[in-house]
Amino acid sequence: MVVIMLLAAFLAACSGNSGKRTVKAEQIDDDAIEVSVVNEWQNNFLHFIDDSIQWKPFTSVKLVDKPVVVVYKLKLNYTSSKIIDFEGANKVELFEQKGIQLVKHRNAGILAEDQRLFMYQMRACVIIETATQQSNYAYAQVSYTSLKQKPRVLMYSTPGVYHRLNAKILMDGFLLGALLVILIINFIFWLSTKDKTYRPYIFYVLGFALFFAIRETFIFETISHLLSPLILELVMILASVIIITSYLWFVRSYLKLGIREGVWNIIISILIAASVFLFVILGVLHCLGTEPSTLIVALWAVFIFTLMNVPVWRQRNAYKPARLLLLSNVILSIGALINVLIGIDTHSILINNALEIAVVGQMILFSKGIGERLSLEIQEKEQAQEKALKLLEQKVTERTVELVAQKELVEKKNKAILDSLNYARHIQAGILPSSALLDELLGENFVLYKPKSIVAGDFYWLEQVGDKVFFAVADCTGHGVPGALVSVMCSNILTRLVKEFKLSQPAEILDNAVVLLENYFEKSDHEVKDGMDLALCCYQSSTGILEYAGANNPLYLVRSNTLEEYKADRQPIGKYRKRKTFTNHSIQLQKADCLYMSSDGYADQFGGPDGAKFRYNRFKELLINSHNLKMIEQKGILDKTIEDWKAGCEQIDDICVMGLRIK
Repeated sequence: MVVIMLLAAFLAACSGNSGKRTVKAEQIDDDAIEVSVVNEWQNNFLHFIDDSIQWKPFTSVKLVDKPVVVVYKLKLNYTSSKIIDFEGANKVELFEQKGIQLVKHRNAGILAEDQRLFMYQMRACVIIETATQQSNYAYAQVSYTSLKQKPRVLMYSTPGVYHRLNAKILMDGFLLGALLVILIINFIFWLSTKDKTYRPYIFYVLGFALFFAIRETFIFETISHLLSPLILELVMILASVIIITSYLWFVRSYLKLGIREGVWNIIISILIAASVFLFVILGVLHCLGTEPSTLIVALWAVFIFTLMNVPVWRQRNAYKPARLLLLSNVILSIGALINVLIGIDTHSILINNALEIAVVGQMILFSKGIGERLSLEIQEKEQAQEKALKLLEQKVTERTVELVAQKELVEKKNKAILDSLNYARHIQAGILPSSALLDELLGENFVLYKPKSIVAGDFYWLEQVGDKVFFAVADCTGHGVPGALVSVMCSNILTRLVKEFKLSQPAEILDNAVVLLENYFEKSDHEVKDGMDLALCCYQSSTGILEYAGANNPLYLVRSNTLEEYKADRQPIGKYRKRKTFTNHSIQLQKADCLYMSSDGYADQFGGPDGAKFRYNRFKELLINSHNLKMIEQKGILDKTIEDWKAGCEQIDDICVMGLRIK
């Protein structure tokens, strides 16, 4: 709003001042003008002027549609400073004869004559400052792009022209400054917001700034002598293509046509490609020396800006920022119509710069529109976040209710499973020998039994047939419920073999246990490889002889602080490809001998400072160091040692250790 108010105040002042003075042109009579047409511009014009020039009447100048250089001889009669205007010229150099000397006059404007070509009302002019009462001759060489109509030589009052010149320069500077301020501000906004809409908008401002600077400002006057007309035309074409393509790009991004209007998104892509192609063709034609009509560019621009009002109009109600874009297009259209219909050769600064003023107004509305668009997006994001939060809260509530219901269901199922497992533990405990039976048949003994789960795959077994006592420690495949099922089956097999089959030799019992177990599993449609490892002993107290056979699990005998290990056969009770008969060991025991059997759960337990296995060497050393203690004390040491070892680690397997001392 501040920019708009300043611009309005400035334009009002310019308009008021310009209306007070009218610059009237005085045409020099044809009789006072002689001419000579030359082929090219004379860099040393002063030496070119001599009596060899053949002067012709001004009326003899022929009209041509190509560049031409005309040398003028003017008879001047003036009493005050004047500005001579060679209508239609693009370059002028003038010398006035004063006595016997030729004095070069400077071009009109604010810069030195060798730095610029002054353009007053789009025409090249020269100032003659010294007033005189005499009639003097002046010589000028004038370059024309073409002579399609008879040229005129006009004279203007210097103060009036200067007034309008200064007003125009001030207006041009103000408008370009406004565009520059808008450009810088929106560039900063783009860097801070990262909104992609600012990118085409910045290019749009740059395109118009370049277009106005090259078209008629003092910037053009400064660089025109440095660049050829072809380069200037190509720069104008470049500015035009930047304006049109960046505007199309801006409309697509501003209205989010990729989301809202898929068809118009495609149409804009086609128009961008067509615009680039059109201006490339125009540039090529200029380079080849053909000058296509600027009407093509004007009509194409009008078509583009008019067509883009269609998607803007369609979105005006659904998308509020579209209204500002529509209003900005109306302002630009009004400025363009004023500029085209009334023209730039008027005494009103407002009318002469109607297009520039409309563009600045459009830029300001664009900036406001982008701001409203960002505010709307922030509001939409906040609403979406609020909606998402409510939806999330609703889902969390629903999920919480669902989880509570599932938790209750899981707790019920867990309770049912735990009840079943606890009952299974009671059933499994029913197949294990009682402490009283162990004490009765084995004497001083201990059993360290630590299942990993409620039920276990490890079990210890005890039976008496006649004067022989059979005992074993077994480790069935797996642990938990699967291991428990196999343990019940294997315990039953051992009992059948000693009671029903009347077998007494441990090796023979193990061989037959393999057969029975495989027969059980043959009934299944699936191959079952479950089985057990065990150490089986048969002790006859009358003879003191112990027989032992093992399937992967050894027997340890500690006598007089020395441990002797009886190796087991490296094969399980169960399916095994390289099956062989088990080895039977016969041992003559002595009083105070200590016997130990264990599953692999004790030695394989992870723990200690390095998280390593306990291992058999450490287990054997523990047995030797504690064998002189009472069996119940040895059990306590074994239990505490393994608990300390696995501190912080999960128990990985069932643990079962049996020990006894011979009376």
